[in-house]
Amino acid sequence: MVAGNRNEAEEILRQARSRGLQMPVLGADGLEGIEEAGAIAEGVYLSAAYLPSLHTPANLAFLKAYRKKFPSAGLPNQPAAATYDAVYLLRDVIERAGSDRAAVRRELARVGTGTPPFKGVTGTVAFDIRGDVPNQAVYIGEVQDGAVRLAGGQ
Repeated sequence: MVAGNRNEAEEILRQARSRGLQMPVLGADGLEGIEEAGAIAEGVYLSAAYLPSLHTPANLAFLKAYRKKFPSAGLPNQPAAATYDAVYLLRDVIERAGSDRAAVRRELARVGTGTPPFKGVTGTVAFDIRGDVPNQAVYIGEVQDGAVRLAGGQ
C-alpha cells in the first residue's frame, strides 16, 4: 500500500523493483498519472472516483466533448470529470429553481430525495439529508499496457 502521491510511489516502485520485489501495489487517487512511469508501474492498482476508460454513455459523451474542446490534451482526469458534472448538475438545478441563491440551494439539496438523482460522468449524485453523497462510485483501476483501466476488465 502506497499512501502517498505519484512521486513517492514512483520512488517506492523503483526501489522495490530494483530489489526484485514484484508484489501488487495499491494506492489512491494521489497516484494519478502513475501509468506514465513506464514498466515499473505495470500492474499498479489505484482507487479513483473517475477513470477515463469507463464505457458508460455519460463518459463517452464527456470524452467526445473534452476532445472537441481540448484536441491536443491527453485524457481527462478526475477533477475535469467532477467539474463537468458540477456544471451540468448546477445547470439542471438552476433551470428548475431560477437564479435566486436560496432557491438554488434548496433545489440542490433535493437532488436524489425530492427530485431524481443526477446521472453524470462520475456516477450518480444523490444527496442525503446531511448533504452527503453516500453512494458515490469508487473504482479500482489497474495500470495495463501504459494505461489505467478498470481492474478485472470491462
